Amino acid sequence: MLGALGPRAIREGVAEYWDGIAECTDPVSTVVNPATAAFVFALCARTDTAAWQRSRRGFDFFSYGIDVLTGDALEDEDGGCERRTVNRHLNRGLQRLLDGPGIAALPVDLAQEAIVGSPETFRERLRKLEETNVDLVVFVQNVGGIEHRHLLESAELIATEVLPEFRARHTLHEKWRAEKLASVDLPINSSI
Repeated sequence: MLGALGPRAIREGVAEYWDGIAECTDPVSTVVNPATAAFVFALCARTDTAAWQRSRRGFDFFSYGIDVLTGDALEDEDGGCERRTVNRHLNRGLQRLLDGPGIAALPVDLAQEAIVGSPETFRERLRKLEETNVDLVVFVQNVGGIEHRHLLESAELIATEVLPEFRARHTLHEKWRAEKLASVDLPINSSI
């Protein structure tokens, strides 16, 4: 699931997934590996301001790229908005959009549900995903031109100042997951 859809959509996706697994009588394979995952754009820095400054261009680029792929309203050659009919250079197109109507002209701004900020803000946003019972959260950090040293700083902050809180509660998710797996009447091959 795409974390940009937000915790509510992820919670609904997790519930729908587990309902489907419980009702499954004809799996594609001889075993199932029931698990859910959310891919979330993430960057951690010492301050919220620093994190957003480092990541905003990447989020804008990805939002614009998704919009290009889905064919929603985009810029024409003059920088106005119209339906995309041909491929264009993404960086140039994004710059025209930012110089013109701005990222708000797109149907979705993927940064809205990103986990970006200081360790405190990061933990607060990650708790909302934890509440969805998604099994795995994948942090997508290298979006856009984020400097390597900032990616390393982010990874270190997440590992040392964010994740310990969640590790301490992981047994609660394991218990919830075991209850869900108990109702699955199929051979299970799971490592999560």
